[in-house]
Amino acid sequence: MAPSSAAQWFGAVATFLAVIVALFRDFIWEWRRKPKLIVTCENSPPCTVRTPLFVNDLRTGNLLWTGDSYWVRVKVENKGRTRAEKIQVSLSNLYYRPSVDGEFSEDARHHFPLNLKWAHIGVPILDGISPDMVALCDVIALSDPANPHRPQLANIPSNATVGRLQLEVNLPPEFDSLRPGSWKLTLRIGAANAKPIEKTLLFSHTGEWRQNDVDMRRECLRVSLT
Repeated sequence: MAPSSAAQWFGAVATFLAVIVALFRDFIWEWRRKPKLIVTCENSPPCTVRTPLFVNDLRTGNLLWTGDSYWVRVKVENKGRTRAEKIQVSLSNLYYRPSVDGEFSEDARHHFPLNLKWAHIGVPILDGISPDMVALCDVIALSDPANPHRPQLANIPSNATVGRLQLEVNLPPEFDSLRPGSWKLTLRIGAANAKPIEKTLLFSHTGEWRQNDVDMRRECLRVSLT
């Protein structure tokens, strides 16, 4: 190739690339700066945390009972370069396995998807998460079965633990309760400016309660995310 031909060829390529950059500059810039949501959950704080539970009379405000409860939460972190806007965590599928030897089967009582509520503020859609910041979303609450004010389920012993899904709507206990056994929850996490990602939360409880937190986590409660 003659020098003049090579120069013309390189000039044409440079002109073409300059046009491409000009046309897609804003798109490339936005893509590089978009939020990146990282979701984790494990059987330890802050994702699985034991907290005091206070039951008050809604009419008088008097304290009726106090004990402990466990909260299972997913941790959502923004590792991108811009703020994630209007984030939601949606429960899209729920599966149940009564024993370790059985197979998971879809729970037919529920009609999903439904959003879960963000921890401490109780809203289904979080306004935003800034870069390198974290927010927690409630998934399941598990109360000490000694709580005399918790809902009772048919065919479940009164001294057994029962999980409660933390959904955006208040459902009757028979529709939002997780009886003892293993549960597989399909979660979708997305934002107004971030493509949804899908995670599977595995949650199991034996129905037993331990006053010692270490014993409870080792013997009666399992949480993981894949």
